[in-house]
Amino acid sequence: MATKRDQAKRVYEEMRRMIFINPNLNKILKVKRDKIEFIHNNSFFQPLSSETKTLDGLNPYFVVLDEVAMMEKRDIYDVMRTATAKRKDYLMLLITTNGSIRENIFDERYSYAEKVLENTIKDNKFLPWIYELDERNEWKNFNNLYKANPNLGISKYIDNFKAEWQEALITPTQQPNFLIKHCNLKSNLDSALFSRLDLETKNNKIINTDEYLIKNRICTIGIDLSKTNDLSAVVFLIPNLDTNEFILLSQFFMPEARIIEKTTEDKIPYKLYQEQGILTLCKGEEINISEIVNYIINIMKKYNLICYGIGYDTFNSYLLKQHLDNAGFYLINNLIRFGVRTISPIIKALKLEFDDNKFVFNQNPLLKLHFNNVDVLIDEEKENMMPIKRSKNKRIDGFIALLFAYKIFRDNKDRIYIELYKIYSQK
Repeated sequence: MATKRDQAKRVYEEMRRMIFINPNLNKILKVKRDKIEFIHNNSFFQPLSSETKTLDGLNPYFVVLDEVAMMEKRDIYDVMRTATAKRKDYLMLLITTNGSIRENIFDERYSYAEKVLENTIKDNKFLPWIYELDERNEWKNFNNLYKANPNLGISKYIDNFKAEWQEALITPTQQPNFLIKHCNLKSNLDSALFSRLDLETKNNKIINTDEYLIKNRICTIGIDLSKTNDLSAVVFLIPNLDTNEFILLSQFFMPEARIIEKTTEDKIPYKLYQEQGILTLCKGEEINISEIVNYIINIMKKYNLICYGIGYDTFNSYLLKQHLDNAGFYLINNLIRFGVRTISPIIKALKLEFDDNKFVFNQNPLLKLHFNNVDVLIDEEKENMMPIKRSKNKRIDGFIALLFAYKIFRDNKDRIYIELYKIYSQK
C-alpha cells in the first residue's frame, strides 16, 4: 500500500518477479494482472492505495505500507491497523526513507520506534529497524554514509552514489533530496532555524531593567494572541544605539484554569515561570485581552517608552484591535498578514541579527525555549521560508511576537533612527 497506486504496484511488481524466477512459488501461486492468488486457501496479495474507493471491510494477514513519510494523512495506516486486529497472527511492515512532511504518521511511528529502541517503551510486537546518520553534518564524510545505506556496494552502486554525493556537496539545491533519500535525515526543507548550540551560547547578555538602557526609549511591540484558552505572548523590542543591540522585554499569558493541563501537555514548568514573573495567569479559562493591553500600558509608563507600532496577526484580531483602539493605540495598530511574502524576508533579517548577537534576551528561558521550537519550511525555488512548530506541543508564540515587533521596526527603521539620534543628542 502507498499514497499512489503506482507506488503501491512497485512492491507488487517485485513480488511478481520473485515468483516467476522461483519454480516452487510458481506452483502454488497464480499471478494475475492486479492480484496474486494462493490457490489452497483463496487468499491473495493486491496493491492498494489511498485512491482505492474503499479500504474498509478488509481482513488482511500481511500489510506493507511503502513510503510512509509521504503520507500527509494517517487514514491508510489507521484503516489497515484496525483491519489486522481481526487476525490472530498478522504482520505489518512500514517501509520508508525520511521526508519533508512533518507531524504525520511517519513522525508518530518514528518517535515511537525511538522510544522502543531506547527501552523507554516495552513492546515485544514492534521491531524498529532504523538506518540513519547520527549527526546531520556526518553526510559530508563519505564513509559515514554506510550507516544509512547498509546495501551500499551491493544493490546500490558505489560509483553512481559517490557521483550523486559529490554533486550534493557543491550544489545546495541538491542537498535536501540527498539528505532525505540517502541519509534518512530531515531535509533543509523543514529544519531548525536556530541550532541548540547557538541558543546556548549567543544573545546571553543580562541588563538591569531599571537602568537607563531601557528608560526613555523608542520601542516596537509584537503580540501573538493564540486561542482564547492557550498561551499568548507580548514582546517589546527596544533598539539601543549605544551597543547596536535590541533589548527584549517579553511576557507570556495563560488562563489560570489551564496551567496544570498545559504543564502536563507541554512538559514545561509554567508555575515556575509564573513565580519568576515572566508568565501572567489570567483568571478563569480564557485569555483576558484586557490584561495583555494593561501590561503594555504599564510597561510603557514604567520606562517612559515611545511606541512606534504594535504588530499582530490579522487572523482572529478583531477583539484585540478593539481593545488596543480603546486604549488609545489606534494610530499605531499594525495588522500583519501572516503570509510568506510578508514573513519570509523578516525571518531572514531576524536570523542575521540573532547570529550577530544583537538580541538581549535578558535570561528569559521561556522566550529562548520558543526559539528552540522553531522549524522553517523552505521553498528553495523561490528562497522563501515560513516558521512552523517543531511538533504539536512545541510553542513558538514568543518567537512570533518578536517577529511582529521586528517587522514594525524594519518598516519604520529610518524614522526610528532619526528619533533615536535626537534622544541621544539630548544626553
